[in-house]
Amino acid sequence: MANSIVYQMINEFAARKGVGAFPRCERERIVDQLRDRVAKPSKIYQGRSSLCGPASFLYAIATDKPHVYVKYIIDLYEQGEAAIGNLRIKPGAACKNYDVPKALIQEIDWIGLASLRDSTNSIFDYQTVDDQFAGITLPDHLQEWFIKSGYTQVYNRTNLIFDKNLYTLHSSAPETAKRIRHLSIDRRQLTFGLS
Repeated sequence: MANSIVYQMINEFAARKGVGAFPRCERERIVDQLRDRVAKPSKIYQGRSSLCGPASFLYAIATDKPHVYVKYIIDLYEQGEAAIGNLRIKPGAACKNYDVPKALIQEIDWIGLASLRDSTNSIFDYQTVDDQFAGITLPDHLQEWFIKSGYTQVYNRTNLIFDKNLYTLHSSAPETAKRIRHLSIDRRQLTFGLS
């Protein structure tokens, strides 16, 4: 979708008045931050939270489908719920009413990332930046988000017990290794999202 339509969506959002479903987040700041992230999706950042899984996912969405990312943020802000394909996001009241510490995470990233994590957690609520455990995203959840959001070729070849590396990735899926959108490697985990 052309960037002109994306920026038109943002301008229409900016022209509307009123406090949204995240009453402690100012619309004007969300508009500015939304423009920044459409121009440069790598600005989507979990800050000092444990929301790296949602950040990786929304980076892929903002890169591949900026209009979907913009609609997601606008719907969350104005209605308190949103959808990306078949992935339904509806954060709880504590998440929406949180006084976001701007030095730790930007408001737009709290709205997008924390809402995703809070609404897809089955046991723990994600209510503050300090909820480190509740913010963790396991590889199977990340895979599920990509599939529900409409990605058709998603492979989860993670193993949380044994080490994996780039050789393992290339040898197990050489045809897909060239199309990796996000790659996160640490000592025990290899996670990636594909288009």
